[in-house]
Formats: sequence, C-alpha cells, structure tokens
Amino acid sequence: MDDIAKRLGEALGADCDVMPADVAVASLRQSVSMLAYATFDFGLVELLGEGILLARPREDLAPARLVRLLDEVDAASPHPVVCSLRSVTPYLRDALLRERRGFVTDDGQAYVPGFLRLVPKRRLKPVLAPESWGPAERQAFIYLLCHVGGEVTSAGLREVTGMSATSAARALAKVAATAPVERSVGGPTGRTNVWRVADAMSFVERGTAAFGDPVRRRLFAEATEVEGMPLTGLSALANRSLLVPPGKEQRACSVARAKGLHAVDPYEADTTTSEVLVLSYDPAPFVDGKLVDLYTMVRTVDRADERVDSAVDEATEGCPWLRMA
Repeated sequence: MDDIAKRLGEALGADCDVMPADVAVASLRQSVSMLAYATFDFGLVELLGEGILLARPREDLAPARLVRLLDEVDAASPHPVVCSLRSVTPYLRDALLRERRGFVTDDGQAYVPGFLRLVPKRRLKPVLAPESWGPAERQAFIYLLCHVGGEVTSAGLREVTGMSATSAARALAKVAATAPVERSVGGPTGRTNVWRVADAMSFVERGTAAFGDPVRRRLFAEATEVEGMPLTGLSALANRSLLVPPGKEQRACSVARAKGLHAVDPYEADTTTSEVLVLSYDPAPFVDGKLVDLYTMVRTVDRADERVDSAVDEATEGCPWLRMA
C-alpha cells in the first residue's frame, strides 16, 4: 500500500499518506454485496487532506464489470474510490475515463476526478474505436477463440462456416488487424497463412470492442417453431452450470433464419413461446450440442445479478479469458 500511495502522490504532484483502513473496510463489508467486497483488496490514503479509498481487483475483470463493481463500492463509501491496477490497456483506460472512474497503475499512470490529470502525458493520445466487424469477422473471431493455443487456417474456417476462400482469408486478416493474433507461414507448400491466439485475454478484450453487440433484435415465436435453434443466454448458461433455467427459453438464430419466423406479439407471449435472439452472425457453425458457443453465451446473458456472474465463472472454468467478454 505504501508503494501505491507513493505512485499516486508522485503522479498527481502531492503528498499521499497511508491511513488506517479498518473502519472503512468494516463499513463496506456491511454495505456492499459479497461479490463486490470479495473482488477487491482495500486500502485508505490521504491526499491533500482528503481520504481516498483504494480498491485493487484480485483478478482481471471485463471493463464493464469492473466499473459496475466500483460504482457499487463508491456508492457505499464515504470516501472517493480509486481503482489500483497493475497496468491499464487502452480499452480499459478509455472505459474508466469515460465513466470518470479514478485509477492508479503500477507504472505511474493516475487519474482522479477533480485533479483532471493523467500521467504520463504521452499516453493522452485519443483512443480510436476499432472498426466494427461484419458477420464474417465475427465468425472468424469465434473460430479463433474455439482454437486458443492451437493453429488455424482460412481453409479450416471455410470448412466450418461455408464462406468462400477469399472471405475466410480476409476475415482472419481483419480480425488480426484489431485483436492480437500471431501469423506465420507453413502448410505443405510453405505458403499457407497460419493464425494463432497467443494472448487470449488481450484477444478477447480488444476483439469484443470491434465485435459490437451480438444481438440485432429480439422477438417471440412459438416454441415448436424454434425447437431446432440452439439455446443461448440464460438458457445456455443454465445447461452449463447450476443456475436455474429461465421461465422462457432463449434461442439464437441468424438474420436470414429469422426471416421465416412467425413473430408473436410480446404481450401475447406465454409459456408456449420462446424468446429468439436474432444475432448479427450465424451461430450455427459453432453450436455445442444444443447450445451456442461459450463466447456467444457470455455475450447474451445479463450479468447484473451476482448469481449469474457466479454461473458464468462456473461455465467458463478453464477459459478465464471469456470473462473479459
């Protein structure tokens, strides 16, 4: 804690002293959810006569989830909350700045609302949002995620999805231009592009921004009509964890598949209907049994409930990078 206080003080050009945190932390334990309390290690420092509560995540979290938990702690704390991080990626930094959520990193960056200062200054370059991907790039992204640690080629992507050779090669190249993917040359002729995800955490974090919202629209249809569609969202999560299934099944399909459905008025939806999530890509090539792939599942659940968060952790055991989605 002394090192963090020193870095915060140096970054903001003011004295920063460590204060006893027992009372503040005990108060938080009574005021926030167990999930929020267990997510962070807490400390208290004094900066220019004002107490600041430092919250250091115990593991890597997706930016949206981190901000949500910090908001919960901030609402319960009498002191401003600053997030202490080992490092901050451009995507995470942009999310924290956008939400005016203070942070300090082990490499000396610091931002505390009210001081309006970010150090070092060379990192103030604007972070441009990556170009949004189309259906082919989204499928290529999921295909790469299904082979983390292994190697893939455009021929393999083409075989799974049915896209043309040109589209498959272009989709992999476009994904690699946004998310960190290693490319080498191999194959029988020594001229085949081979792609490999080396850093899954960064790949998911960077790729998710370009992936965009997977859900194009939602509708209701008779359960018998959509029975062959894969389960998604909470329905898929319940099949992969101990979570209780939702009252109404959630199914997924592509835009093309949705065109043939007879939509039911939401006000007339009952136990004989299912909710259909029309995705911006075709999930069919990656269906696992009767469930959508893990990435699609995580992106189509509402993670505002800590029980859902726990179920996601259970379902993605062995693939912690998916929790960054």
